[in-house]
Amino acid sequence: LWGAITSEPRGPMDVVTQLGATYVTGLAVLPLIFFAQYRARRYMLSRTRWRGLRFAMDAAAVGYAWRALLYFGLSIVTLGLLTPLATFRLEKYMTDRMWYGDAGFEQEGQWSELYPAMKHQFIAVGVLLLGGAIIYFGQAVGLGGTVMFAGYLWLLFGFVYYQVESFKYLTARKVLDGKVRFTSNASSGRVIGIFVLGAILIAILAFVLSMVFGALFGILAASSGGFGMNGDGDGMGIFEGVGVLVVLIAVLGYLTSLVLIGALVTVFISAPILGHYVDTLRVENAGPLEQIRQRAGDQLADADGFADALDVGGAF
Repeated sequence: LWGAITSEPRGPMDVVTQLGATYVTGLAVLPLIFFAQYRARRYMLSRTRWRGLRFAMDAAAVGYAWRALLYFGLSIVTLGLLTPLATFRLEKYMTDRMWYGDAGFEQEGQWSELYPAMKHQFIAVGVLLLGGAIIYFGQAVGLGGTVMFAGYLWLLFGFVYYQVESFKYLTARKVLDGKVRFTSNASSGRVIGIFVLGAILIAILAFVLSMVFGALFGILAASSGGFGMNGDGDGMGIFEGVGVLVVLIAVLGYLTSLVLIGALVTVFISAPILGHYVDTLRVENAGPLEQIRQRAGDQLADADGFADALDVGGAF
């Protein structure tokens, strides 16, 4: 079995075995991802203060993980139709365990009211089906392919639209201490604009960086005798003289590019989108905030390392 998983597929059964192993591995990682999602919010809240009062969150990552697995499975089985249920119930689970000072949050609303936020996804699926029908029944591959490409783009827009609109709905129905409410005026168009502009800038900078490293690599490779044979015909010219430096620069350039691109994503995409959400968030009926008092700080030393990041105690 191990040989069938790790070797090149020799038949249909090997392909099925490798696909099964891949999906099993992915499913095994999912609980850790859901653990991390809950603990990440809890950790950030414990390090956040507003008006001098700290936020907090109950230790309940285990309950969140198995619920997330359940709702994630329901969404897959229903081909995404129960995605609003998963979104609402998981957000409610976390919100109902959040605190600001000695006041608790509560998530109100109904999961079915998130369906309007999925309208563009439904339209996109219809466009994709239309494109498939044009190819299958009309034998018009070019036209059908164009329609399906438009459907994929529409589906991506629909995904962003759902994220923004569901955030706005859930935010408007969060209540703090039974009195304080919130509203969000975030725009899906603005979020998409930030993402597209950021992706273009990152692509340009990545291209310039690759050209610089490529030119430097070429110069050093040429000065070390190139990639061909050396004078003795042993084929080691690239590793003589400054050849080792060429390889070292190539490796460092690759690692630097990974780190730099990650930083650029934060600067040009993640941070501006987060800033847009923050700038469009408003507090309604803020008067009762004056009555909220500080609460004892939570001990979250275990959140500083992945081995202790789960609410199950101990380390691996």
